[in-house]
Amino acid sequence: FMAKELNLSRTTTGILLSAFSWSYSFLQMPAGWLVDRFGVRRAYALGYGLWSALTAVTGAATNLFGLICFRVLTGIGQAVAFPASARAVANWFHDRERGSVTAKDLTGVRLGQALINWLGAFFLASYGWKLFFLLTGIVPLVWLLPWMGFLRKWESAPAAAANRSSGASFLGGVALLRRRTVFGIFLGFFAFDYVWFLFVYWLPSYLRQ
Repeated sequence: FMAKELNLSRTTTGILLSAFSWSYSFLQMPAGWLVDRFGVRRAYALGYGLWSALTAVTGAATNLFGLICFRVLTGIGQAVAFPASARAVANWFHDRERGSVTAKDLTGVRLGQALINWLGAFFLASYGWKLFFLLTGIVPLVWLLPWMGFLRKWESAPAAAANRSSGASFLGGVALLRRRTVFGIFLGFFAFDYVWFLFVYWLPSYLRQ
């Protein structure tokens, strides 16, 4: 719908679709450091508010440059999501529970993406992409304040202080890639995400065209 309205070629559309990933992928590790430094509640709330607001204003973009800028900035905000989720699981669940909790979290993410792709197709056909961005940015903000209040009782000051004093650093995170298990997870997610985003970004328009 956007490509048709803005008269974008498939090559230009590909650049626009990838713009989110430019910032999102490279800021995963710095975002993880922020979560450890300031805690899940504050770091996640900041990222969530940022990406929701930027998603909402994306509908106001009138040209390709504006769309790319908004998508890059949205990726900056959303980079905190997975590191914060991983830290929450590590903080509040026992070792024997973490695998199941992480699996449920990732399953929810994928099912949510599939659901919005399905419902979004009907919405886009009826109301257009500008209103779609506006609503998907504003409506989720209703969840943010109650969630912060709920999380306040779980994230105590001593726990946040322990995270800050753990000695973890960005370079230390990079050094973890020397471990075969970590490197294997890295390669697995690289392969999985390549296929996943190929389906998310390109399959709908491919089937339609």
